[in-house]
Amino acid sequence: MSLSGSFKTNSYDGRYYKLSWKATQDISKNQSKISWTLEALGQSGSYYAERTLILKLAGKTLINKTDRVERYDGVVKTGSFTLSHGDDGTKSFSGSLKVAVYTSSVNCTGSEKFTLNTIPRQATITSAPDFNDLENPVIKYSNPANVNVTSLQACISLTGSKADIPYRDISKTGNSYTFNLTAEERKTLLVNTVGSNDRTIKFFVKTVIGGNTYYSSLTRTFTVMSSGIELKNVSVEDINQDTLLLTGGTRLVRYMSNVRAQFDVESTNYATIIERKITCGNKTVKSAESSGDMQIGYIESEKFVFSVIDSRTDTMTVEFSEDFVPYIKPTCSITNVIASADGTVSFEINGNVYSGVFDSSGLNSNILTVSYTLDGEYMEVSSDNVSVSDNKYSANVKITDLDYTRTYIIKANASDSLCSVDSNEYVLSFKPIFDWSKDDFNFNVDVYIQGKLNGFEIGKNKVLWSGGHYMYAGQTEYLKELISKQSNGIVLVFSTYNSDTNEVHNYDFNSFFISKYEVSAHNGSGHTFTMFAGALFGTPAAKYLNIYDDRIQGNDNNYAQGTGSSGITYNNKNFVLRYVIGV
Repeated sequence: MSLSGSFKTNSYDGRYYKLSWKATQDISKNQSKISWTLEALGQSGSYYAERTLILKLAGKTLINKTDRVERYDGVVKTGSFTLSHGDDGTKSFSGSLKVAVYTSSVNCTGSEKFTLNTIPRQATITSAPDFNDLENPVIKYSNPANVNVTSLQACISLTGSKADIPYRDISKTGNSYTFNLTAEERKTLLVNTVGSNDRTIKFFVKTVIGGNTYYSSLTRTFTVMSSGIELKNVSVEDINQDTLLLTGGTRLVRYMSNVRAQFDVESTNYATIIERKITCGNKTVKSAESSGDMQIGYIESEKFVFSVIDSRTDTMTVEFSEDFVPYIKPTCSITNVIASADGTVSFEINGNVYSGVFDSSGLNSNILTVSYTLDGEYMEVSSDNVSVSDNKYSANVKITDLDYTRTYIIKANASDSLCSVDSNEYVLSFKPIFDWSKDDFNFNVDVYIQGKLNGFEIGKNKVLWSGGHYMYAGQTEYLKELISKQSNGIVLVFSTYNSDTNEVHNYDFNSFFISKYEVSAHNGSGHTFTMFAGALFGTPAAKYLNIYDDRIQGNDNNYAQGTGSSGITYNNKNFVLRYVIGV
């Protein structure tokens, strides 16, 4: 590319021709003015006969003659013309010479192609940043046309189709511009970026020159940095009237409280709320509204997790805890049923029950009522026969004067301050007082014959207590006589028990002797008794009892099952205490 040039013809008999040109450019008009000179050279002092002379430049025929002239060395002709450049500022042109020297035939020729300097047309963005809603982005640009441009402006577009952040004038002689965004312009960016935290935008520089408009652009990313969610007016409230009467509205009750939760949310920078969510334990409720009540029935935890998602997928999570009653619903089972052939039956009613208080003052305790029905006849167990400890209860029941030839249906019930639950029905039947076959005769009741009880001398071995109990923590059995009054001590007799059928077995007895000296020296201390069912070391069991001079107290582990620290699998429900015998 250049602003000047020349070319020559070949020589004939020492004569040749040279075309020279120079250009001046008008940036605003996008034009170049070409000034040219044609010279005849090669033989100073004499002339040549010249006939044909044709000069063409840029497609224009500047000289075209065929008459004979006498041509001396020197300038043949000069002139000028204007060339318009293309939209991109570029332009090329060609030149050619044809001359006939001495003869009528052309014998001197020459040609050349030239490219003019490009006339600068538009400014170009050279760099632009990714930016966020807190920043004022700075672009850099190049404007080679300088002050010759009619107008130079910059804008930001969301889609490339319009100037969403309007055009503003930028320096024609500078190379950078800072978009000092107004509050309204920032709003435009934010309102149009609510579906995510970023979006694509375009920076534009617009050049107007010579009545033509040119655009240069760069694509970048706009990010919302100041988005966020605010939670307001967070509260939870029990709306179950039954639990409110017990707690006075100061506490929530596990499994029973119905909670109305309130929290309002506000998303910043024009995002919308997509979802509100409350989780308590394994329960979750959702709402697409940004405010209003949400309800969770029968809560399982004192912890509430409030979560919000907005249209930019921004999230906010807040944990909220309330004073909480660790209530457990009552359960009810009939166990340790012992039916005697004389029409006497004893059994236990036991299960789980909340043994704490409901109100924050500690005065409103849970009230337990244990009852049973015998063939539909309702009977309430006296509170003196009901023991409650560590969220477990046990009630001892003894019924006499039943018809041992009949079958009875027993069903138990446990009711506390909030719930009531029935046990499964138990079908009660008795063995006859005695039975016999051709080979034997058997009594199923205690028989006193000639001063002996069931063949044992009365007075030497005394039954201080009898029953069929697991002996867990709520069971304390008082003895008919002090251990210290016995000749040697006591024998504890255990037998196997089927917890599925509530049946006490009269076999697999395991007996243990405790000396009265040991009890006297360690009154109330714990004793461990390990036992097996059958002769082949079936699943073992262990009972732990605190033995006092006047009573025997159980332990909750006495009806546990599992694998011990020794690695031995055990089932303490397999055995119950049957007798305490003084010896």
